[in-house]
Amino acid sequence: MTRNNLRLLLALALILLPGADGAAQTRRPTPKPPAVSQSAIGALAFRPDGTLLALGRYREVELREPVSGRVTATLRGFVNQVRALAFSPDGRQLVVAGGNPGQFGEISLFDVATGAQLRSWRGHRDHVTSCAFSPDGKAIATASYDRTIRLWDPLTGAELRVLRDHTDAIFAIAFSSDGRFLASASADRTVKIWDPVAGKRLFTLGDALDAVNSIAFDPTGRLLAGAGADRTIHLWQIDENGEGRRLRSLIAHEDAIVALAFSHNGKTLASGGADRSLKLWNPATLVETHDGQPQSDWIQALAFSPDDKWLAAGRFDGSLAIYDSVTGRLRK
Repeated sequence: MTRNNLRLLLALALILLPGADGAAQTRRPTPKPPAVSQSAIGALAFRPDGTLLALGRYREVELREPVSGRVTATLRGFVNQVRALAFSPDGRQLVVAGGNPGQFGEISLFDVATGAQLRSWRGHRDHVTSCAFSPDGKAIATASYDRTIRLWDPLTGAELRVLRDHTDAIFAIAFSSDGRFLASASADRTVKIWDPVAGKRLFTLGDALDAVNSIAFDPTGRLLAGAGADRTIHLWQIDENGEGRRLRSLIAHEDAIVALAFSHNGKTLASGGADRSLKLWNPATLVETHDGQPQSDWIQALAFSPDDKWLAAGRFDGSLAIYDSVTGRLRK
């Protein structure tokens, strides 16, 4: 058997891992460490002041200086692949999430200055796929393959509320910039808009034809992008009541779209897919501005630096690339 065939079998095995209800995960790759020196990058996050870039890998998180690339700290002790990362709005804390598929979700909170773990808890019936701090820093939201969203008090780890309405795994969540809305993307082909304080679903967007893997709000909090297994980027306008209206859709990749990210100025939308491509778009028109260089593997995470100069891309093969977000060129 050739090396390429072995690698294909590994990828298929990861995609077909069972969830908590025994169903096969057939829509989105769930990575485990490949047999190479670097494990897969499952999540990325820039510190709000731009001084650090966090990389989630198998059982560890690297904290790097974005300019030099120097690893300043490594956080360890996680049970499996780190699938989600989020800095607190003041940059002092980092939430790390993952867990064991089909068993539990694991959420940990760290002091960024010291690297000390402040607390860690388990609170889902399956692994956590996405996490986010509320803009006011008073809540942490986590989404899971168990079909629920849970909100937690970062000071104690106590559960604040549970949001239930999706009928399949939830792959991504995102807060609007004012904190009024929380959006969630699911394998049930929908994106839902929630009032995170009241715990109430406000609206359901059902335009996708397959699982929605990633979502991102623009800085106004009223433009929402979503994309997934249908290879299509959808853009919705969200009104003051949380109701959505589709503005435009575009088949953007040749395979499933795995990651999306809005620049902080709202002028660029980045997408990465299982077709090993990275693309930059004008969100006002969904016209492609740059087709990034060929990727060595699937892009699983994207993050813009706070000043929008750089776009970081983390791949399934464990490699990290940083691009000029204006020209799309790889930083040397």
